[in-house]
Formats: sequence, C-alpha cells, structure tokens
Amino acid sequence: MQVMLKSVVALAVLVFSVASFGATIYMQDLGADFVPQSGNGQGDIVGYKLSTNQAAVRRANGTIQDLGTLGGSQSRATAISDDGSIIVGWAHNASEVQSSFKHETGTMSSLLALAGTSQAVGLDAQGNIYLNRQLGSSNSVRRWNRATGTVDTLVTGPQTTGANLGGNFVGVGSSGNGFYNNGSQQNIFPTSYNPSAGRMSLR
Repeated sequence: MQVMLKSVVALAVLVFSVASFGATIYMQDLGADFVPQSGNGQGDIVGYKLSTNQAAVRRANGTIQDLGTLGGSQSRATAISDDGSIIVGWAHNASEVQSSFKHETGTMSSLLALAGTSQAVGLDAQGNIYLNRQLGSSNSVRRWNRATGTVDTLVTGPQTTGANLGGNFVGVGSSGNGFYNNGSQQNIFPTSYNPSAGRMSLR
C-alpha cells in the first residue's frame, strides 16, 4: 500500500510539473491529404496537400488555407514564423522553375531571381530567411535580409535543411556530411546524419 501511495504521489508531481510549465502533449490526425513540414508555438502548421498537386498550405485553428503558387503547378511551404505572419517555401513560376517564396499579408513573392533553382527552408527571429540556391556544382546557402531585401551568400557547396531563431543553421555538406553553422561550420558526427533545425537558439 505504501509503495502504491508513493507511485501515485510521484505521478501527481509529474503531472503537476508538466502542467506548471504549460506543456500539452497530444497527437492529432491531420488527415492523409495533408503533409506537414513545420509549425510554430501557436499551433500553426505549414506543408502541402496531395490532392491539389502538392500546393503549399497553412493549417490554423483547424482550417486549411491554400497559399497558391508563383504561377506554376506546384508549391510547398517549409517554415512559418513564430507569430504566424511569414511563411516561406518554394514554388514553381510560370516557366515551371522552382523559386523560393515569402508569403506575407496574403501575398506570395519570389525571393531569389537568379539562374538555377532555390528553396527557402527556414527563418530566424528577425524574419531573415534561409534558403538554398541549386546550380550544379555552384550550390550555396543564402540569407534573405528582411531589413534590406538583399540576399547574402553564407556558404558555398552545402545545402541547409533548417535554421533556428538565433540564425544558426544545419544541413548537409557537398560530401554528404551533416553540419551545423553558428558562424563557423562544424561537422555533426557520425557524418551520415541528415539534421534538421528546431526553433530554439543554439548555444
């Protein structure tokens, strides 16, 4: 009886501890048609729908919003800001070339008008957007600066799979090794990992 009482008390403490931090742990069926890619603290989720030729969508408060394309046939949303105001991803333009997009105030706009294709995959706390430029052997990771509207090249060769709020990004190098970059590039071992960034700041 004493052991059982201790177990009940321990469980109650655990539940109270989780509740005191405001954490809710649950799983929700989003349906077979919706493919999630990322989300934010408000519960907004972005991704794409299979039934609409892989069109980028946002799911908020149980409602799915079609984000459209850049004039082509496909689009995918890959990340959303914490306040839900900015969504990024990639979309085909009228020539069916894949280009990074920023969706804000109901409008989708292209971020990188250069040769090759591009794919936006994340954004930091300032709204700067991290994207890949893909052009054969000239692949690079770039950052669209929200304040200036300019695009800076961060590293050449690798491709990023995500960025966090602090502006650190992770990805896969040209030799297939996983890495993280917080101002300098560091390999993640074992090098066969394909990392993805969360929303917390790396220290």
